[in-house]
Amino acid sequence: MPRVGTVDVQDATDVEPLIAAVLRHESDGPAAGEIIAWAEACEFLSGKLFGDHARRFRLAWRDGAIDLAESYTQVPALVRTSTGTFGTTRFESGSDLFRAVA
Repeated sequence: MPRVGTVDVQDATDVEPLIAAVLRHESDGPAAGEIIAWAEACEFLSGKLFGDHARRFRLAWRDGAIDLAESYTQVPALVRTSTGTFGTTRFESGSDLFRAVA
């Protein structure tokens, strides 16, 4: 059985599709409870409440443990914007990525 895995789930509004994708993966992945805790940590430790916004989950693991450096939740609706010169809107690259801390 593979000891390393990654899943990428697009357009989810909750953690259920992520759990299903990890549990279907042919590797020794994290348990459902660990996945839920990781997803909650991304949301609450970031100071954001994602609500019903569509999000992308990228979850990577090794030997059943979540790789925090390679895993994130992306919520495009929460990208930071600013107004630049001549009224142009600029999007802050990477500001819509949320990670759990160790």
